[in-house]
Amino acid sequence: MRKTGSISLLVGLLSCSSFAGCGGSKSEPLPPPAAAPVQPEIDRVTLLREAQARLKAEREKKREGLRAVGTATVTEKKLVGKKPDQKLELEFKFTNKGDKALTQAEGAIVISDASGTSLRSLKVPFNEEIAAGKSATKRGKFPIDPGKEADVALVKTKLGELKVEWNPQLYRFPDGTQLVAE
Repeated sequence: MRKTGSISLLVGLLSCSSFAGCGGSKSEPLPPPAAAPVQPEIDRVTLLREAQARLKAEREKKREGLRAVGTATVTEKKLVGKKPDQKLELEFKFTNKGDKALTQAEGAIVISDASGTSLRSLKVPFNEEIAAGKSATKRGKFPIDPGKEADVALVKTKLGELKVEWNPQLYRFPDGTQLVAE
């Protein structure tokens, strides 16, 4: 009987170590995770340029819609003051091309030379009511820096030779509604 008991004990010990990890047996290490599939290199610069081009096109489309409501331009340009403190005086004209009155029109006028080089960008608010089909004018004086080529070119170039672009930002109507560029 003694042999049977020893065999049972031996079988029990083997079972315990193989199933339950009794004692010092180590389990087999897990296989490493499968590597992610290799994707082709994406040119981030190209993606960024495409996104910027789409954003610029969307903004321009919205501005064109706003320009259908109203536009502004520069109607007069002259130099005022004495030499060290001379300023550029500009007259702006906003025309309401829509069928509703406006209580406010804000935007920027970008003035460029014949080659398209921007000389000055000016924020211009029209904060009075402008009836449908009517216009409003506004004057402003702007400092000139004789050390800046753009300012010198703006002063020397005749108004008819300058390119003037209206970039509308906000139109507000008497009923409280508004159109916003961005």
